[in-house]
Amino acid sequence: MALISKLSKELLLEIFKYYISTSETEPIRYSTPYRWTKLRLVCSYWKEILESPMLWNQVSVTSLRAMKFVLDHKPVVDLDMRGSLVDLAKPADQQKLVRMQRLAGGVRSINLCTSKAVLKAWNAPTPRLKSLALRRMPGTPTTQAQVSDPSTLLTRFRSPMLTKLELQGFTWNEVKPMLDDSIEDLALDLILGMRVDEFASAIKTMTHLRRLRTSYHSLTFLRALPLNTMEELMLVGLGQVLDGDGLLAIVGQMQSLRRLEISTKVTKPSLDAAIIELPSLESITCLVRHHQEVEYLTRMKVPTLRHFRISAGNNQSENDTGLQEILQLVLPLVHQVAKNIHLRTAQFSSPIPDLHLAFTDEPAADPDNGIQLNLCVNSHEEFLCFIANYFAPVLARVESAYIGDGRYYHRRSLPAWRSIFRQMGNVQSLHLEQRGAKAMPGGLHYYPKRGICKEVFPKLRNLYLDNVRFRPQRRKKNDNWGIKVAATKRSFLGDLERSFQLRDAAIESNNLRNGNNIESKDGAEFEEAVEGFEDRTRRKYWTKPKDDGKFRLVIRNAIRLHTRDVEKLTKPGRIVIWDSVSRRN
Repeated sequence: MALISKLSKELLLEIFKYYISTSETEPIRYSTPYRWTKLRLVCSYWKEILESPMLWNQVSVTSLRAMKFVLDHKPVVDLDMRGSLVDLAKPADQQKLVRMQRLAGGVRSINLCTSKAVLKAWNAPTPRLKSLALRRMPGTPTTQAQVSDPSTLLTRFRSPMLTKLELQGFTWNEVKPMLDDSIEDLALDLILGMRVDEFASAIKTMTHLRRLRTSYHSLTFLRALPLNTMEELMLVGLGQVLDGDGLLAIVGQMQSLRRLEISTKVTKPSLDAAIIELPSLESITCLVRHHQEVEYLTRMKVPTLRHFRISAGNNQSENDTGLQEILQLVLPLVHQVAKNIHLRTAQFSSPIPDLHLAFTDEPAADPDNGIQLNLCVNSHEEFLCFIANYFAPVLARVESAYIGDGRYYHRRSLPAWRSIFRQMGNVQSLHLEQRGAKAMPGGLHYYPKRGICKEVFPKLRNLYLDNVRFRPQRRKKNDNWGIKVAATKRSFLGDLERSFQLRDAAIESNNLRNGNNIESKDGAEFEEAVEGFEDRTRRKYWTKPKDDGKFRLVIRNAIRLHTRDVEKLTKPGRIVIWDSVSRRN
């Protein structure tokens, strides 16, 4: 605490505000809010700062105990209420509603899973409300109240400052009165009784609308949008079909559009359809099942594209030709993203039958830039070879590779994974998570020909192993685990040791030929990247260590790894960092 204790209270307060905003998960149903309050235990100086009412504006409605805990710190304005409040037959929910209405005058945003009974019981004005997100739940028969006039159900949340509105599960008569000129961000999902002409008329009056997300869409109301000022357009709902020519004509007029998400079927545009240019478009997200549904993307010119995400299923019963045709059509968009940003990080996961690939500038759980491919494939072997060939320029620029947990043990797909790794010759940092180590049988080397050994990643300088099993689980004999039986499977530890031996021999002799005759030695090279995990959410924090020319091997939460193994891996020129945690399962 010597250095950070010298910071002023104002600066520490800003640091804590940023940390809380980035670490606090959404307390809608299952999460536990206010984990950051443990920081008060660090020292009395921190505790004094963390007691500031400015940090206690997040009010979790899901837990009555957490709600009381926050209100004890007397927050006044700019409150964010989030959680679930459905059943007024429960005394706890009744107390929550009373407490919420006491603070209604200072509420800045409301994000609730709620019911009609709760909404009808709300009678407090919200003059400072800027954001309203409501998801209507069924509620209980005893508390489900009848509203004489549906148009008044949501109007009690009206505010002159309301600019963001998200509604799900309501009727059109309940939603319509809330669509006024002040709304800039609108999201409507599962709205019952909506008519195209009425929705188009309401949209025409919303001249300040900038962002729209809806599961009900047609070209009629899309034409009613303020096309010149729209920044984000998200159309979801696989049950509906949009005309490709009409969609291109409308989107082509949105010159300020920055984000486009199409998760619905779009017909193939005509051959004479004009190519549209969107100079501000930075992100495209689409969900497709047939290659004809992405034909409209080939008519778009997007010079500023920085994020492209595609989720595709497979309608082919025997092969993945349909998916390959889809990726071939969107390949120009992939190259445009690679041109605009440096895709130095590759993330792979293989939860069969899915295949997830992401290329970004920095590792992230849900990146807002880069390339994301979420695919459902039949043959991993064939499709991985396709990726290795068509994405070779992207793979060649990767400097850090992350292979997540998945199912990699199919023998026919392992050579295909190796073909991808061969394209990634500039990788300096490699992270293997759990079963991701199975994608590299044989460790960090392979034998393309008899008597000739090659490295998988020749420039590798950092190796991170997280929850990796170093030895196979021992077998039981006659249903008795007490009797030790030698394992028949190869161990990852043995493969890793062999790779290090071959690397050391290559450094000494500058030749990997006849690697089978090399005596037992160790040594190597490595570089950087630090990673943390919180609540199953992957978060990477990058550091820049000194380039001392040493190979770094970082092991965490190892399975079946012993101290003598770590001592054997530690050699001059190689640093081994181990958390001394070893499980036996």
